[in-house]
Amino acid sequence: MKSKLTKYYDYFCFGTISVIAGIYIFRNDNYLADPRVTPPPPPTGIENTGSVFITSSWFAVALVIGGAILLYGVLRDQRLIRNIGLAWIAPLYGALACVFTLRGLFDYHFNLTWIFSILALAWIFKVASQGGRHD
Repeated sequence: MKSKLTKYYDYFCFGTISVIAGIYIFRNDNYLADPRVTPPPPPTGIENTGSVFITSSWFAVALVIGGAILLYGVLRDQRLIRNIGLAWIAPLYGALACVFTLRGLFDYHFNLTWIFSILALAWIFKVASQGGRHD
């Protein structure tokens, strides 16, 4: 098992982080609307719509499912399953990157999350470009 985790470390990280993020979002529904996270005045327009979108319970469930698929593919050493999991979470991370970039560039509250969400998306593209081949 240790050799699988080492060999597919990228997939394992994405799977684990996706499950953790999904559980966090599910337990803290619409957390970006909380004044402790986003001080008044609240964002409006597309920024608000995006924030509600990525902090909804269905988005959280989609992250958990994608992460679980990735972890299953790692533990069972099945390339097709790992690639399906990666393809599942890629648009979710794309949505996170898009929304946090809008918040980071156009909101007057200081926030570095957009940089890290773009980094995560770039990492997904790097892993996907390998096609699941690590031999």
